[in-house]
Amino acid sequence: MPPNFGGSRLAQVLISPIAAGSLIRLRPAVKALYSPPMKFALAILTFVLFAFFISWGVIEMLKGRPWLLLAALGVFFGTFIKFGCQSQ
Repeated sequence: MPPNFGGSRLAQVLISPIAAGSLIRLRPAVKALYSPPMKFALAILTFVLFAFFISWGVIEMLKGRPWLLLAALGVFFGTFIKFGCQSQ
């Protein structure tokens, strides 16, 4: 029986296998992240986060501080190049 850490069921699923020394229970939780609907939801969330930080960067650029825009665009293009240029 894994120790009870309290909190949510997700915390128990993610923490208890590590505390118990067995990663076998972690596989269903990780496998659920790679289902097609979850991939689509994560892609939308990623796009919204990029849009937020790039928009915030544009606002900061208007105030004379270009660093957030440069960082957000650098991360965006870096991930685009990394994942967009992979062979399927």
